[in-house]
Amino acid sequence: IVESPRTRHEYHLLRGPTPALLAAVQRKPRGVEFVSEGDRVFARLDGRDYLQYAREPHFNPAAGELHLRARLNSTVGADRYRILFHTGMSFPGHGTSVNGFFLGLPGEGKGLTFGVQSQRYLVVEAEIPAELAEVKPGEWHEIGARWGGLNTPEGRPFIEIELDGHVQRFDDPDSFGEVGRDTAGLARDLPRTFYVHPNTALAFGAPVQIPDAGTAVDIAEIRLSCPERRPLQVDFSDGLAGETGSGELMYKLNPTELLELTDAGALLGAGPARARLLPAVPGMEFRQEIVPHFTPGLAAGSRKSFIEGGESDSTRVLASCGHRDLLVLLFVPDAAKARITNVDHGFELDLNGTRHEFVVRPEGAPILRWLRNRTTGHGSCAELVH
Repeated sequence: IVESPRTRHEYHLLRGPTPALLAAVQRKPRGVEFVSEGDRVFARLDGRDYLQYAREPHFNPAAGELHLRARLNSTVGADRYRILFHTGMSFPGHGTSVNGFFLGLPGEGKGLTFGVQSQRYLVVEAEIPAELAEVKPGEWHEIGARWGGLNTPEGRPFIEIELDGHVQRFDDPDSFGEVGRDTAGLARDLPRTFYVHPNTALAFGAPVQIPDAGTAVDIAEIRLSCPERRPLQVDFSDGLAGETGSGELMYKLNPTELLELTDAGALLGAGPARARLLPAVPGMEFRQEIVPHFTPGLAAGSRKSFIEGGESDSTRVLASCGHRDLLVLLFVPDAAKARITNVDHGFELDLNGTRHEFVVRPEGAPILRWLRNRTTGHGSCAELVH
């Protein structure tokens, strides 16, 4: 079982002469509502969910400016981070430790903080200390973040944070350039370029797919402006227009080989092995997309692959249930005789003569509950592993 702020995942392995894997994904209810106070309309976040917007059209990691009008709905404790804005897969103490932008309240006595985490694990931060200005629950605040000179050789990198007109800036070139001791512990006399390339959506109110760091907050306005990108301006007068957190629910697979793709599933290959991918619940569709080669962006990652075909585009399989809230996939050996029959409470899986019955819960956990299995012809009992 795997949990994230948006989804719940379950994986069930049927072991026996014919092994099979069931993968279930359930969308959780959104933790966002709209509230009106006078002539102001704003989004209220529950401290778990976040507002999500596409990164590519709006965000430039080299330079930009962000403005939020926000109000906390609960007292901020010192026990954990409270994120107001995030993009990437990390912020200090969480995630992959590379390629992230974060704005929030770190706890532990620190004030409002804006920071960037490079692809070489380096963190730089700018903070508004509480004695200068403080984010107080129940009060609207004007919050800003600016950055520039990143990803640019010979650039002059800086980050800046603003709270209700109070500004703090960090622009020390030696810190950005790892002069002295770099992140690998090596001596360095000349500054290096600060590279950061987040590759996720933009999230407001909680980090991208990292639990236990959300903020119970009202957000009335978002403005993001970056060079060579389209401005993002949100005041919620049109509700969640442009927000992508309630979009299509899909499972993405990157097979070694895609041998066949139809409306009813796919045939996947790896060396001599073959596996069939099938839907276990109605309303699913399968399609493919081409994923261009992209360097990993990690400190130890080579910019050039010397493996034959290592820089080729890859084919990804997309298993989608559209805007429904549940998908269940079955992976079985291609040689197996597998049949799914949908019934009122869930589905029955007939696998080489053994029938397994599953109850499906559209909400809550567990998503799948194994009722029993019985032999319908040739075959032997299987063992279910959660």
